[in-house]
Amino acid sequence: MEIRILQTQLEEWLPYNPLDAWIYKNIKVFNNNLTAKILCTLNDLGIGIKVHNFPGWNFEGRLPIYRIIPDIYRKVKDKLKNRNLLFLS
Repeated sequence: MEIRILQTQLEEWLPYNPLDAWIYKNIKVFNNNLTAKILCTLNDLGIGIKVHNFPGWNFEGRLPIYRIIPDIYRKVKDKLKNRNLLFLS
């Protein structure tokens, strides 16, 4: 399960652990990612998951870009990823 969470974090270009900071609710956009579908369903139901000591990646920065443009972040995440942009400082 840990590997799937880390893969989802990189695929969706999220600066924090997806279990702590999942921003999506629409499962229809995640055709091939069961982990993302489960996280969307939990988020839609208002259920959060907090995991302590999870071996994930937490990148350093001040203001995550996904918080600035949450409605279009998924559309532009690949362009941001190509430029290695996760935060605005």
